[in-house]
Amino acid sequence: MNIKKTMLVATAVAGSLWGQKALAQFNSGDLVLGIRSSTAASTNLVIDLGSAASFDPYQGTANPNGSAVTLSSVNATLLNSVFGNMNNLYFSVFGYVDQGNPQGLAQPVNTIFLTKPENGSGVTSPSSSLSSGAQSQTIGYLAAMFTGASTSTAISTGVAGEVASLANPGSISYAKGIQNNLNPSSPANIHGTWARYNPEGTTGASFSSGVSLDLYQQVPGAAAGTLLGTFNLDPTGAFTFQPAPEPTSVALLGGGLLAIAAVRRFNRKS
Repeated sequence: MNIKKTMLVATAVAGSLWGQKALAQFNSGDLVLGIRSSTAASTNLVIDLGSAASFDPYQGTANPNGSAVTLSSVNATLLNSVFGNMNNLYFSVFGYVDQGNPQGLAQPVNTIFLTKPENGSGVTSPSSSLSSGAQSQTIGYLAAMFTGASTSTAISTGVAGEVASLANPGSISYAKGIQNNLNPSSPANIHGTWARYNPEGTTGASFSSGVSLDLYQQVPGAAAGTLLGTFNLDPTGAFTFQPAPEPTSVALLGGGLLAIAAVRRFNRKS
């Protein structure tokens, strides 16, 4: 089944805010999961995860309880059928806003959404954004990666994969677009347009523990990106998203800790 400038969009996660999408074009403001293999560079997988608003705790549209949700469009059966196994996979989540207020998003034009791999301690630090003009160049490659997927072949129900698209000079595959060259081990920098951080995580030669990627919103010119939450892929094939604490929750937590500290000081004095 060929997909012509459209894509079967796979979005099926828990909760009423995370519904199933049908055949649709990629929209400005969507988040996209890209997966590639270091051992089969001609096979890439790109899945539209839906509007970034559904993953944004600051807009109040994410899971109101702040608990992790499972994105069932990604699973071991799919990954094994596409790549043979789940070893040596590189993946990231990305998105962008290239027009005013898409899907109710309040972000300025040329805002970018990108993941950043957590280190061994489960920590990332925010990085500054680029200018609006510079981020528009990055967006050009992000958009091209999705276009490459939308003109390729459906791998399974609801999922479009960029099969052998490296051999097609008319499209840019996920592997080709995310890197500055086609060396799978080189850090991804989106053709040199994004040097702030490598957006990809990797399962490694023997996938035995989960890989976590923090999702950042990079508003043009901002001194620091905003953490929206964390994606995690584990060896069972489960792909989850944990929203970051909402600002009010963080404030309440901070206030509670201060109150506890004050009570302890009072008790020591009395």
